[in-house]
Amino acid sequence: MAAVDTRLGFIEAPWPSWNTPCLSRNPEHTGKLPAWINKIISAWRSKGDKTEQLQPAPKDPAQHEALLRRGSVLSMLSTKSGAEINNYTAKYFGNAADAVTSDRINRNADDITQNIQIAGTLSKQVQLLVRNTIQTGCTPIVFATGRIPALGSIAGHGMAASDMGILDVGDASSVCLVYLDLFANMDSDILDYTQYSTRCPAAFLLKESFGNIPKKFPGFEWLRPWLGFRRVAVIGLQKPSESEIAFLESKKIHYCTCDDLASRGAVDTIKTALNAINPRNDLPIHLSINAFAVDFALEARVWPEGHRKILAVEALDIVKIIVKTGMLGALDILEVEQLPIEDQENAASVFNEILQRVAVQTRIPYPPRLPAPEALSADF
Repeated sequence: MAAVDTRLGFIEAPWPSWNTPCLSRNPEHTGKLPAWINKIISAWRSKGDKTEQLQPAPKDPAQHEALLRRGSVLSMLSTKSGAEINNYTAKYFGNAADAVTSDRINRNADDITQNIQIAGTLSKQVQLLVRNTIQTGCTPIVFATGRIPALGSIAGHGMAASDMGILDVGDASSVCLVYLDLFANMDSDILDYTQYSTRCPAAFLLKESFGNIPKKFPGFEWLRPWLGFRRVAVIGLQKPSESEIAFLESKKIHYCTCDDLASRGAVDTIKTALNAINPRNDLPIHLSINAFAVDFALEARVWPEGHRKILAVEALDIVKIIVKTGMLGALDILEVEQLPIEDQENAASVFNEILQRVAVQTRIPYPPRLPAPEALSADF
């Protein structure tokens, strides 16, 4: 079966900018993504016959690592060329915030309810854009403020895969999820809908616990479950509570802490995770990375016990292994508004490298599907 070159499809998901309460939101982060993200997007987008392109990654690993360490990507992103470099191409699919209009929000509701309706409407539009992106043969890349848009992104991925006949006969999952974050409470059994922001977005898409979601969930009436407990891997937890661990273990959701990541190494960690959630490598993989969970420092830091973050090189290794499976179907980059200015240059370099790795993935087209391969080998 012939593989196909990956084409990226960019989707923006900032918090909408219009006259409405923005609880716990910095007004500077509404309506648009940060400038450092916009530079990455504009550098990859095709514009007629000309495409703003990125410099190709050096083939020499030593030079490659030097490029990452130099953190000079922002000036590099301004380079324009009439020819595509290494076939890197990207298509822009839209800004989900544009769909959040006043007629979709109950302006007579309290501020909290209005904000939840906004989040639900935004996430639903992300779902539609991701589904459309996959149907056109592109790999969705969702840049989001906050974490909630990942809910729509995962749902859209699951819906698109289901449309194409991808459904596991065992648990009816249509995708599997690798979620990189410091916090990931997967228990959807909340007292009322106002607690939704305290949970991992994927918690509201799990088949086995879907019935626990409050029946009245304004803005999120469109929710459907798309994956089972055993199809989720949470990587990078930072000091998880006893209740979080108890829930993950009782539901057999695969997880590892940042300290586990440090002791085991990123390569072994992600191989183990993929063998747990996608043992036959037959479901598309959805990868969500919380930018705030990644340490972009160029020099190693000494973290207090339990406060370590995911290192940038670990995130890159995780992406590298997932790309090698040929089954990466979508990528979320979350909480991009949270990065301090001093981290943005290095973050841009790292995420540019991630996009390059995704762009050169030789991907299995949807459908048909590949025969089930053996478990990931040691030299994978």
